Amino acid sequence: MVDIVLDLEELIVLGGPSQVAVQVDLGPDGDRGSIFVVDSSEPNSITEDNVISGITVQAFDMYINTQNKKMYQYVAGDGGLLTWVEVLSLIPNTYSVNKAVTFSNGEATISDILIANIVDTGSTSGLTAANFNVQYSIVGSAPIASSISVSNPSAGALPITLYGSEFDGTTWSDLSGSKTVHLLITVV
Repeated sequence: MVDIVLDLEELIVLGGPSQVAVQVDLGPDGDRGSIFVVDSSEPNSITEDNVISGITVQAFDMYINTQNKKMYQYVAGDGGLLTWVEVLSLIPNTYSVNKAVTFSNGEATISDILIANIVDTGSTSGLTAANFNVQYSIVGSAPIASSISVSNPSAGALPITLYGSEFDGTTWSDLSGSKTVHLLITVV
């Protein structure tokens, strides 16, 4: 092998330029982005000359109605006129509660769960028991076997009947007395 020795007094680096200048052209101001307006009225009834709650609105702005829990968007309607259109409900269609219920002869009825607490009041027509997914558990210190029956909504409420038996180590007996029931109800 040949040994090579380099002996230089300076180091030369080959590569990019020694100086870089960055110029930014900001250009003219553009339109603002969409904004959210929050109020408690129906937005089409309080928008005058594209002003709502003291704010000038433009196409694609959003409005949240705190009274009916709905979100609207300002878009072109019939004839190209801007109007507020409902885009979604802010009610999650989920209801959960821990209820103290009283069992008698292995049966308990829960009849005070209001449909309005589960779904938007504008979406309640035509709902049957099949529209609700009801998950539950009965709290107890001994093993509990149970079943549930969900009836069609009546008088604005969702009737639920629970049936249960408790094992005391040797025999099964119907549930009786007060028990806490964990409920999770969703709309399917």
